[in-house]
Amino acid sequence: MAYAVSHWSFLDVLEYLGTFSVLIAVIVYFRETPDRITQKHYQAWQFINTAQGKGGGGNRTEALQELNRDGVALIGVDLSHAFLQGVHLEKAKLSRAEFSAVDARDSTLDGANLNLAKLQSANLRNSRMKHMSMI
Repeated sequence: MAYAVSHWSFLDVLEYLGTFSVLIAVIVYFRETPDRITQKHYQAWQFINTAQGKGGGGNRTEALQELNRDGVALIGVDLSHAFLQGVHLEKAKLSRAEFSAVDARDSTLDGANLNLAKLQSANLRNSRMKHMSMI
């Protein structure tokens, strides 16, 4: 019986359709990549914005780092009173950012642009800040 079924051309068609559906799935996945990245950025910004003016760090640190890794400018972001100890924001675009009373000890801000940023009472002890731009 298996021998008889193996010669059906219908099974060849099903095999080709299976391969074709995998190919279509891969194409759709890569085509939707920009939409997934945009959605990820919207969620990170929503998390950062709802935490404005509140203490605590939690996922705000990860959201900031993720946006910075993706090259998103963080210009004017309000991080006042945030706990961001150990945040890594190398080469971040943070001009006009609000860092008042931020606890960002042991952080890395190498190459960051902090032009016109507000740093009153910010705790940046033991942070790396080489080649920063500040006015």
